[in-house]
Amino acid sequence: MENRKVPKRTSIKTKTVIYTSVFALLLLITVWIFQVMLLDSFYEAAVNRAIVKTAQTVSDNIDADDIEGFTEILSDRESTDIKVIFSKDGKEHSVQSVSYRSILNNDGLVKYYMQQADENGGEYFSRHIESVKTPPSTQRPPEDKDNAPPSKRDGKKEAFETLFESESLIYCMRTQTASGENAYIVVSAELSPVDATVETIKSQLVVISILFIIIAALMGAFIAKKLSAPIISINESAKKLAGGNYSADFDGGTLKETSELSDTLNYAAHELSQVENLRRELIANVSHDLKTPLTMIRGYSEIIRDIPEENTPENIQVIIDEADHLHRLVNDILSLSKIESGMDTATLTFGSITKLISDITARYSKLKGAEGYDIIFEHTEDIYLSFDEMKISQVIYNLVNNAINYSGDDKTVTIVQTRTKSGVRIEVIDTGCGIPEESLKHIWERYYKENKAHKRAEIGTGLGLSIVKGIVELHGGTYGVISRMGVGSSFWFELKI
Repeated sequence: MENRKVPKRTSIKTKTVIYTSVFALLLLITVWIFQVMLLDSFYEAAVNRAIVKTAQTVSDNIDADDIEGFTEILSDRESTDIKVIFSKDGKEHSVQSVSYRSILNNDGLVKYYMQQADENGGEYFSRHIESVKTPPSTQRPPEDKDNAPPSKRDGKKEAFETLFESESLIYCMRTQTASGENAYIVVSAELSPVDATVETIKSQLVVISILFIIIAALMGAFIAKKLSAPIISINESAKKLAGGNYSADFDGGTLKETSELSDTLNYAAHELSQVENLRRELIANVSHDLKTPLTMIRGYSEIIRDIPEENTPENIQVIIDEADHLHRLVNDILSLSKIESGMDTATLTFGSITKLISDITARYSKLKGAEGYDIIFEHTEDIYLSFDEMKISQVIYNLVNNAINYSGDDKTVTIVQTRTKSGVRIEVIDTGCGIPEESLKHIWERYYKENKAHKRAEIGTGLGLSIVKGIVELHGGTYGVISRMGVGSSFWFELKI
């Protein structure tokens, strides 16, 4: 047999903690990506949308009487620089709201944006980077001449001190006034450095990440404990059940899945307990039924051997009767075993079930008539169907034997055949003492007795009704019993035509 590699097993607690921590880590990575790595891109996209919206607002109000005042208000509100150039017949005039450091003060650059807008269907977007130098401060603290920069030691002054880059987004849009005059709307917004913001967010995220991972691990451990507790309890009870302790109780807690699992296992434990009890009872009963005829056969045989005068027809008949009973018991056990194991099948032939019952009734009348039994068969028509004649004969024999065994003082057994919508119904009715209602569902079990005290059956082997159940189910039929205490019982089965 090929050796199978046993997978490494990990407890549900460990896996829950790992999964929770990984989930928290993925969330943190996502936050870091969006808040740190992509912050500049999101910021630039937001500024881009803002200047495009501003240009569109100016375009919608291009014919306003006080367009210059309108642009000033809009520029202050949106923190942008706005310049509008009107052009007609080669003549240009402009209105603007532009700061002194804005790149829109560069007329040559503005002309370039207007030209690009014409070449690109009326709009142009650009990112402009400009190097800016600031003049030195007029007030400086006194410096040590020996430690001063070379230029200071030489008595020279620096024309400019600090060098940095200024980034702006520029959007140029061409539109027309109501009079047909071309208007170029140029909007500029400076991109503020986000380095300081990113550093601040990084510092916060480091602390938040550590706290978040700790909280996630603790939460994972708490969830794992809550989830694993009922599973551990069920597993311990399952080990007891596997060891043969059918009284083990399964507690699934308040979780729906584990609660349903525990209910299923409790039901299985109860059924296994029932099966085990039936198994022990069956072994005890079969042993008893086998032991009794063997003991009697041995006893009478020894008497005949030791005492020649006891070699009488009566003693020989006892041996024969007990051997017959033993033979019937073994046959019934074999038949039931084959049916329950699924090895037995029904060989269907088309024929008259009415004739089969009539023949059986005639045989019983000859055998039991002398003892005062009256076997009656009631039917109104001859019914044909496909059935296994040998097995259905066994069903009828078992039911009739059962009815004879428990018949009342009138010793009457009635067999009734009636046609149903889909087939035929056969009833075997006795006038005995009846069966208690609580016992009706158990009588089809092997060796079931109401008082649980097994005694040897006078007629049959105690397996007859179990065989009836198996054969009828083999034919796809149904069966049942109707009984009233002090009135009698009616055992029935139905077969489809």
